[in-house]
Amino acid sequence: TGVTTTSYTDTGVVAGGIYVYTVRANDAAGNLSAPSTSVTVVVPLYWYNFTGTASSPWSSSWTTSASTGASVTIASNAGRLASTLTNGSYARARLTGITARADADVTLSYRFESSAAGGTFSVFLRGAPDWSSPYRPNNGYGVEIASNASGVTIRKSASGTTSTLANIAKANTVGTTKQWLRLRVSGSTIAFKIWVDGANEPATWTGTVTDTTVTAPGQLFISVATSSSAKAAPTVTIDDLRLLP
Repeated sequence: TGVTTTSYTDTGVVAGGIYVYTVRANDAAGNLSAPSTSVTVVVPLYWYNFTGTASSPWSSSWTTSASTGASVTIASNAGRLASTLTNGSYARARLTGITARADADVTLSYRFESSAAGGTFSVFLRGAPDWSSPYRPNNGYGVEIASNASGVTIRKSASGTTSTLANIAKANTVGTTKQWLRLRVSGSTIAFKIWVDGANEPATWTGTVTDTTVTAPGQLFISVATSSSAKAAPTVTIDDLRLLP
């Protein structure tokens, strides 16, 4: 594409596409430069910043559910999953508006509203076909983060049975600090990284495991649940969610 300015908008991209761009310059005499260093751009399959009226539901791309007294809403232009102090209470959401796929990479910010014991925040990919418990899908791979612990657990759900693939110590900052989570499930590799808001994304993964049990396509599942040891009603706000192929 020939342009006469120093910018160009590509209107032909599609969600999930991977594009590589280079630039070559012409001078007035028609001399053509060598190509620039290329830049690769991955267009998200889905992006959501949870902008909306307070207490309104999430977009129609999501199927949400909650136990009595719990809720999944918009709050201060963020997604809010609020459980109650009752053991087994939950607030959960499933990204049903995106076609199920085997490989995916999700990044989102999260923040616990309290660091008191008893809250579990879970994010699963390759989740299918539905929930098997208040906060886990029947099948899928994911991470579970406790409100009062720095460790993060990598879980596998297979035919409704959940097992632990790894426990990663000191992976999460305990407290109400805003943090970022990136989770990738690709082939037989499950990997995640967590970093505090304002810091650069780490170059390396915090935890990585391999497993070949769950291979079928699935979707993104997110939940907050209350355990019997809860000292406060678990609530997590998430924002700037981006799903890549």
